[in-house]
Amino acid sequence: MSKEEKNIKIICKAISDRKLIQFKYKGLSKVVEPYLIGEHEDNGNIVLRAYSVGGQSKSPSVFGWKFYDLTHIEELLVRTESIKIKKDYNPNDNDISRIICRI
Repeated sequence: MSKEEKNIKIICKAISDRKLIQFKYKGLSKVVEPYLIGEHEDNGNIVLRAYSVGGQSKSPSVFGWKFYDLTHIEELLVRTESIKIKKDYNPNDNDISRIICRI
């Protein structure tokens, strides 16, 4: 099983259990609420759609809806904190051509 396949399995379990996850992404620490894994419409990469709640960011805001390419996720951990589903979450994400798992 590849690293990406292991990450998909772990994140899909966290999604079904509604748990926060943390990981390193391109060298930065991230804490996110995972909502959906699927194939991105533009490039076909497997991505995580998540709401960022903490950690580090190169963009002006750490917080908000973001995509994470699964090939860049390292040191993945499922946390004990539960998530409360955001009102603006769209389970039929227009940027995703094929959904693997979602809330």
